[in-house]
Amino acid sequence: MTPPPAVRERLHAHAASLGHPVLRVIPAENLHITVLFLGNVARESVEDLTARLGSVAAREDRFPLEIGHLLPGPPRRPYMLWALVTASEPLLRLSRTMHATAKPIAAEQSKPLRGYGHVTLARGKGPLKDAESLAMELEPAAFEVTEVELIRSELSPRGARYETVANLRLGVTTA
Repeated sequence: MTPPPAVRERLHAHAASLGHPVLRVIPAENLHITVLFLGNVARESVEDLTARLGSVAAREDRFPLEIGHLLPGPPRRPYMLWALVTASEPLLRLSRTMHATAKPIAAEQSKPLRGYGHVTLARGKGPLKDAESLAMELEPAAFEVTEVELIRSELSPRGARYETVANLRLGVTTA
């Protein structure tokens, strides 16, 4: 899911202002919260996957989210800078339900979210030696989640390229 442009710009500007010598700041337009990482999905299965996940999204109510803390990640060998999403049962439920629904089509998917979601703000090439100095509270950025996106990503040496395949609106019943 993609936070509103003002939230993405604010998070990007904060990460850039740190001027960390090892971290490469991710462009604001690429900032997102991964509800569920699906892995490789066959092109011929994308339409079916979109319909299944769209049905899940339609049954879920819109919900508020808040981002308010910077933390190096992942915990054991941090090489990224994350902005943590405050604990949210609706986000966790959405991730679990989408995971179960996508399982027959997306065999390579990761586990559903546990605990907290995050936005990756910057990446390094190896473990950060001064990782703990990056942890800090931010002025909370709150927004309402009204949809999730099914996003295709392509990795390259110059970074990831993202393409939205479908916008899946929350709380929309179909006739």
